[in-house]
Amino acid sequence: MPILTKEIVRNQFSELLSDEYDIRTVARGNTSGTTGSPLEVCYDDGVNHMNYAMLDRQYRWADTELGKFGDRVAVIRGNVIVPLDQKKPPYWRYNYLHRQLLLSSFHLSADNLPAYIDELSRFSPRVLDGYPSTLYVLAKHLKNRGEQLPIHAVLSSSETLYDFQRETIEESFGCKVFDYFGAAERVLFAAECDAHTGHHICEEYGITEFVDRDFEPVPVGEIGTMVATSLHNLAMPLIRYVTNDMSALKREACTCGRGLPLMDDVATKAEDSLTLRDGRIISPSVLTHPFKPLTTIEESQIVQESMDLVIVRVVPGVGFSDADKCQLAHGLQERVGDDIEVHIDIVQKLERAKSGKFKWVISKVEFGI
Repeated sequence: MPILTKEIVRNQFSELLSDEYDIRTVARGNTSGTTGSPLEVCYDDGVNHMNYAMLDRQYRWADTELGKFGDRVAVIRGNVIVPLDQKKPPYWRYNYLHRQLLLSSFHLSADNLPAYIDELSRFSPRVLDGYPSTLYVLAKHLKNRGEQLPIHAVLSSSETLYDFQRETIEESFGCKVFDYFGAAERVLFAAECDAHTGHHICEEYGITEFVDRDFEPVPVGEIGTMVATSLHNLAMPLIRYVTNDMSALKREACTCGRGLPLMDDVATKAEDSLTLRDGRIISPSVLTHPFKPLTTIEESQIVQESMDLVIVRVVPGVGFSDADKCQLAHGLQERVGDDIEVHIDIVQKLERAKSGKFKWVISKVEFGI
């Protein structure tokens, strides 16, 4: 069976939509991917419900519970929670219905971090959920102060979780990290159980293959590109969809006794964070949001040259316009502030390392925490 690439989805979007759904009213979602090349996908209610079911199970594996009758949860992800130009706390809002404290990822700085920690202490969540890079900033701040803020469980996703991040987060919050992986295309979901021996592939969610560059299966234990098939998205069934992510199927079964197969950590979005002049640390996942509506971008890369300059290299696609360029610059400038220049550089191709690996965010500035 042939594979399905992002390019095919982008170019044959309407043909991939089921005849049972109206292209004008069907729900849609966007993904930027590791290369910053946005992709739009249609969803039906079934796949969205299944996605929440997988997330709910991940929380339960961490001995916690989501929802209005569940545990207190503090969330620090990519949503704009407070005005981006806000200079004083509070940098958070409350979702009282679902017992959530929603923290801004855009105001993390040495000056602001004590206020974050104080609010977390006051709110006393049972769970902290966020990007590894933002969780690490909070944890590193606690470690620098020689303090701990005990929490029952930390959940991370959307970026590669490095060992040094996991160790610092677990030390500072006095608990285990449960890392999960869910593709925005709704084709695969993988979750970490309390045995912490890898990520369980949620086979009832989708079918996951590991292939080489010729799209042939790789042996168990060997790293390959993940190709996945959704079992629930009837609006736009993606069959043998090629992701930008890599991992390996593990030989051994998990000691927890669950029958779902294990895979290694996912290599995805292994990027730097931006360090700004005012001390804020901007996660790479936060920077994906201005790209998501711009489906006319083929590829992109963000390079922080200094405290004063960020260069965004864009490979334009069909229909890319000056308006798109302005929208992108405005969206990024909103997130990083006026103290640093954002320059959009239109290029024909992006440079790769000799290994062929690609970094979407590169910072030449020393990490600020």
